[in-house]
Amino acid sequence: MTARFLDLDEMIVDSFTMSITDVFKKLGEEAFRQREEELMLSLAATEESIVLALGGGSVLSERGMNALKKVGRVVYLRARVSSLARRLIRSKHNLPLVAEESDLEARLTSILKVRQDLYTGYADFSVDADDMTPNQVAAHIAAWWKEGQQSEL
Repeated sequence: MTARFLDLDEMIVDSFTMSITDVFKKLGEEAFRQREEELMLSLAATEESIVLALGGGSVLSERGMNALKKVGRVVYLRARVSSLARRLIRSKHNLPLVAEESDLEARLTSILKVRQDLYTGYADFSVDADDMTPNQVAAHIAAWWKEGQQSEL
């Protein structure tokens, strides 16, 4: 199976023609979340095979997540808070919910407390991605996917 890769955050940026930080500053988080949900619902209605990278807050949209779950599978890439902090610091994205935090790990821990049950609740499969390269994570997911496809035959 061949599937096109899409990144929901990049789609949101493209739709607003401004960065995520600017969307939050100029239009507010509510506008961001509304567009995020609209795109999730639209993508769930497509018949194209896609791999969709969701932003960390996508799980806050029950409608969007339920729509995606009806047509596909959700994989949760689990990582330690220290790993997430390190990745965010190296990232080119300046994410508004953590951008101005003096204690990034404490802020991430606080966000995870709210979202952790949602991540695990929506996940069809979870991968501990801390000590894996992106290729190893992808191979792990592909093996799980292939196993599931064969069991449905």
